[in-house]
Amino acid sequence: TKLKENQFETALAVFQNWLKKFPQGDETTQVQFSMATAYRKMKRYNSALKIYNEVFEPHAHKGKKAPTEASEALWQAARTLDERGDCDKSLGMYKYLVQLFKQSPRAAQAKTVLKDKNCQ
Repeated sequence: TKLKENQFETALAVFQNWLKKFPQGDETTQVQFSMATAYRKMKRYNSALKIYNEVFEPHAHKGKKAPTEASEALWQAARTLDERGDCDKSLGMYKYLVQLFKQSPRAAQAKTVLKDKNCQ
């Protein structure tokens, strides 16, 4: 795919066209995650964070009943904040992930990150 070939702008155009054609398609969330990955590779962190929020927000109130995509979106958002060099915000995002999705695999990973994370 164009994403694997580091053709991020082309990949984004393909993803955006797909979302226009199939806004409620079965693969919508995966396409959104792929778009966010492309933005991260291009260091367009705010665009990536916006997409992760779009994935997470509809499920924010569901707690344990939220799909795994919701905890994945928070995990990826926290990692994006780390990449951007925003330690304090990433720390808050990891804590929020643990609080909201205590039993998820991503929460377990976030707990591990939190043990080692030290913002100064």
